[in-house]
Amino acid sequence: MSRQLKKMSLPGGAHAEERACGDYVCKYCGGRATACNFVANMCLQVYARHQGVCGAYTETERYVGYITECGTCKFQGVSGECRYEGKAAMG
Repeated sequence: MSRQLKKMSLPGGAHAEERACGDYVCKYCGGRATACNFVANMCLQVYARHQGVCGAYTETERYVGYITECGTCKFQGVSGECRYEGKAAMG
């Protein structure tokens, strides 16, 4: 049972979509999700405990920290699909 991320249309034509879920596990260090911020039943932010500075860490002009989203999750398949097969941890 893989995860299906949610999408929502907002007033003014804007769109919001989940970028990760509570089942997140870092593909670089194995760090797992420890908390999620939910708004309107959508997981908008995932916090994970990473093991030191790993491949999910980035430093740019706009952001310094870990990219905790599907692109750095060990359950993301080659074509972008979620391959998580367990019971949902959060959300």
